[in-house]
Amino acid sequence: MRQWAKDNEHDKTKVDQTFKNSLELQIIKDLSNNDKHPYPPRYSYSGKYPQLININRVMQLKIQAKKGSTIGMTLGADGVPKIVGDGTAKAVITGDVVDNDNNRIGDLHEIATKAIEAWEQLLAYFGLTDITNGT
Repeated sequence: MRQWAKDNEHDKTKVDQTFKNSLELQIIKDLSNNDKHPYPPRYSYSGKYPQLININRVMQLKIQAKKGSTIGMTLGADGVPKIVGDGTAKAVITGDVVDNDNNRIGDLHEIATKAIEAWEQLLAYFGLTDITNGT
């Protein structure tokens, strides 16, 4: 992100500030480093030396933000889920993020969502409001 900001004539220190101000981004960076190096790491960006445990995949069902919205899921005889209603359903990878003393920091999916939101806010600051179509 720093290189992109520099290459596109944006203030790369804003990238550093965003990272510094987001515990969630720091935790994601730490977890990424754990995949590359043995645990415990010598350094932790978040200061929490996080680990991911109890990794799981769950079905997330959400209704729409309108009166009368519904969502439901049943399993057919063949074991295939059937979604009914006007809400959304998606499989989500999650797990518990714990510190080096095994104290729970939070849920992986929630932490990752907040980290993405931090990057999205920075991209909006840089004027990239709809990255899905390149604007």
